[in-house]
Amino acid sequence: MQAPHFLFRMATLLGSCLTLWCSAQGADSQPPGKPGAASPREPEFQGSPQEEVAEAARLFRQAVDHRGRVTNEVAHQQWAALNLRRYYRFIAALESTNDPVAVAIEMTREQGGSSASRGMFELKKHWQDPRVEPALATMAASGPHGMGDGLVTPAGRASGLLIEIRAQKQLHAIVAGRLGESDRTKALMVYLRNNSDLVQPYPPAVEKAVLARLLFQELAKSNDTNAVFLVLKSGHITPDFARKHHPAMMQFARGLTVKEAVLNPPLVERLYDSQDPAAIPLFEQWLPHATTEGQKSYFESAIRELRKPKRN
Repeated sequence: MQAPHFLFRMATLLGSCLTLWCSAQGADSQPPGKPGAASPREPEFQGSPQEEVAEAARLFRQAVDHRGRVTNEVAHQQWAALNLRRYYRFIAALESTNDPVAVAIEMTREQGGSSASRGMFELKKHWQDPRVEPALATMAASGPHGMGDGLVTPAGRASGLLIEIRAQKQLHAIVAGRLGESDRTKALMVYLRNNSDLVQPYPPAVEKAVLARLLFQELAKSNDTNAVFLVLKSGHITPDFARKHHPAMMQFARGLTVKEAVLNPPLVERLYDSQDPAAIPLFEQWLPHATTEGQKSYFESAIRELRKPKRN
């Protein structure tokens, strides 16, 4: 039986960021159907590109309310058919253009549907282009970021992607010109030591949480002992990293104060996941200082499970 996860973990902070980022990454999913196929319910729209844009906007306003919920099914079906044809024309334009960023920006101006999502996905691929950030900022400011029921709007996905790209630019600036692993590691460690608020399991702001994740993903590639300890302190510990650096993780854990240990749930979880009985004395030391009932229950369960005889 696996020990329960900590109840006190602030998963909503990083979870919301992860939801936004995953939505943007999945935006290249193409809807079914053949390019240019007309809706079986309505004849294909006849008019200039400008008139088609206006018609799509009119139908969209009729189809959904200000929160993005469908209120007119007939108008929504008509809009979806028109939007699908426009989507495939955009895809064809992306495949033939020498300026995919310009096409992608046009796609992000579409209201709802696959075109805006695919446009964001394309902008992500060209994150260094100076036009990308302003385009995403405009889209992020175009409406509410959530619907109140856990769903993220296109504006919300643009906001999440904007945060990710800005963090990527910061990472790029920190390691720019440093080609060797040793130089990159040194630059990252200097930056993190000068920004100590990033070196904790749950930075207080989404922007800082995303930046910290990217920085520690890069730092985790290093085998430098000080870099390994800094990753462990941050709590950005993947299962692979914990397995690779298990001896260092045990050494690091033994050097922590009780307060430092109970405030680093990811480290504690990785210690338990290792199934190393050497973690039992640490858990017994930390148990009386648990800050919540959930944390206390976790330590008790972990100690109990680690004491069980191992099956061959």
